[in-house]
Amino acid sequence: MQAGTGATDAPRLEMHYADVVGSIFKVDYGSGHFVIHSSGNKIEVFESGKQQVLGLVRRGSSWSGSIWQTGKCIGEYTREPADDYVVIPVEKERRRSEEAIKLDPLIYLLRQITSRK
Repeated sequence: MQAGTGATDAPRLEMHYADVVGSIFKVDYGSGHFVIHSSGNKIEVFESGKQQVLGLVRRGSSWSGSIWQTGKCIGEYTREPADDYVVIPVEKERRRSEEAIKLDPLIYLLRQITSRK
């Protein structure tokens, strides 16, 4: 398992707006501008000013869930007792346990979205 949150030159998540009651957040990650909406068991990511969902984090339980982009599962995550998240990438419908990384699932999704732009 890879430790940490990635390279020190990795993009930072910067929050510009938060509607805590409405669970809507406007953030920048890398060169992307995003709106994040949390509702029920999912966290949806939109490009700022657009209606199409770019990806989502689906909570399966308080300790695990899945990460989706363009209708495909790209990862699964678990939350460890120390409040660290572990993401296991999924490629071609296969879990890649050997590539597990300690990283917040939302940051993993944003990395995937911005790396494909």
